[in-house]
Amino acid sequence: YCEDSASRNGIDTSQNGQFQVQCGDARQFIMNLGIGVSESSSPEEEAGVSNLPDHLLLNFPLDSPSFLNALRWWPSGENIESPPRIHVYTFARGDEVRTEAEVA
Repeated sequence: YCEDSASRNGIDTSQNGQFQVQCGDARQFIMNLGIGVSESSSPEEEAGVSNLPDHLLLNFPLDSPSFLNALRWWPSGENIESPPRIHVYTFARGDEVRTEAEVA
């Protein structure tokens, strides 16, 4: 369903495109992305080109925040040219009115 939805929204889902759908353990997948980049020593990697995604979507609302600790295996700071955007989807209760500071 994900590939079909992406294709309908104009994303190239062919093998030559950059869009990939994978099934498996999300925490292990996220950790392996970072470990693979940090252990790489290819000239492309050293030039700032990495295998990290442009966007990482965590769309399991009940448990998405618990996967954030897998990002500790990713390079940070000067080690990456353009950091990926991490999208975390979760539920919020609508019965309480809270300020922005309380939510943060």
